[in-house]
Amino acid sequence: PSCCGGYGPWDDVFVSRLDPSKTGSAQLVYSTYLSGTYREAGRSLSVDATGVITVAGFTNSPDFPTTPGSLGATGEAAFVTRLDPYQTGSAQLVYSTLLGGSAIFDIAHALSVDASGVVTVVGTTTSPDFPTTPGAFDRTYNGGSGGYYSGDAFVSRLDPSKTGPAQLLYSTFLGGMDE
Repeated sequence: PSCCGGYGPWDDVFVSRLDPSKTGSAQLVYSTYLSGTYREAGRSLSVDATGVITVAGFTNSPDFPTTPGSLGATGEAAFVTRLDPYQTGSAQLVYSTLLGGSAIFDIAHALSVDASGVVTVVGTTTSPDFPTTPGAFDRTYNGGSGGYYSGDAFVSRLDPSKTGPAQLLYSTFLGGMDE
């Protein structure tokens, strides 16, 4: 699959699977959008052995699609979404959550998915209230005053088989950077 959205004011994320062994329009095996009212951008994508796709990025749309029991966030949040292209309609949205605090610029930059389906996502945040877990390496926001290149890195592990706060297995700030 390929992914992602551009950088204009009203971007959507797209996920498409192409089969280069076919010709013309038959090459397009699967394609969908992930979008809300405003801006989204995909940053990372992973496909498991069954073909299920996990995408991470950011959104500032209050109506970005999430699944019941998701973590939820306000402001511009990171997202982690899992799609099953072998399902139809809304059943393709297997898991989708927002991850962030109340500030803008919570962005997922990369992800990996282990064999059990647990997602590790890394990114940057300007939210002092970004969710962290007890016993995490660093639960204190160290970042600057805000802006795209200001804030802390974060590392979070999510278990999509769980709901609500239980799905956040681990989350920590990591360092800090400022302009």
